[in-house]
This record gives sequence, C-alpha cells and structure tokens, in this order.
Amino acid sequence: MRISVFFIVLLSMGVSLSVVSQAQSSCKSSVKASATHNGIKVNVSGAGEFSGKLIRYDGVNEILVREFSGSSTKSFVFENLPPDKSYIVKVTFHNEQDFLCRNKVSEFIDLKGGK
Repeated sequence: MRISVFFIVLLSMGVSLSVVSQAQSSCKSSVKASATHNGIKVNVSGAGEFSGKLIRYDGVNEILVREFSGSSTKSFVFENLPPDKSYIVKVTFHNEQDFLCRNKVSEFIDLKGGK
C-alpha cells in the first residue's frame, strides 16, 4: 500500500514538473545573469518591453541596487558592486501572457571572494 502511494505521488510530481517545464519552454523571453571580474552582466531577450531590478541580499534582507528597462534584446553591465554579497535579477516582461513567462528571476549571482 505504501509503495503504491509513493509511486502515485512521485508520478504526479513528475507530471506537474513536466507541465511547468513545457510552459517555460514556450516563453518568448529569457534572462541570463553572470558574474564578471568586477560586476554583473545581464542579458535580456524578449518580444516587447520589460523592466527589471538588480537586488542584493544582505542576510535575509533584499536591497534594491538598480532598476532597468528596455525592449527587445538588451545587455546591461553593473559594475563596482560590493564583492562580498549575493545578487539576483528580477525581470517582468510586459507582453507575456503566461505568469511563468511574464516574471523571471535569475539564479543567485555570488560575488563573494572578489570574483
């Protein structure tokens, strides 16, 4: 009995992850952020206008570092950032209809160690 319940739960998780993956793969927009030798480079690609934020984490606190906006495909470079912090980029694509496509968040960008 426990084994069959386990497999049913596992199967339902796989189906839901597949649906999320398919929804994200149909997005017209993307965000890629990476550490550079003295900051962060953000590449934004989408159809239409977008707005975004570079956010620094200080413990559990989010601190807005910079806001940016544009349309279509654009790159941004943020330099002279404190090196011992972690950052994320949040972007809203105004022309995307699906929630998972409309709001994107980058992975953590860790500048600790002076990268």
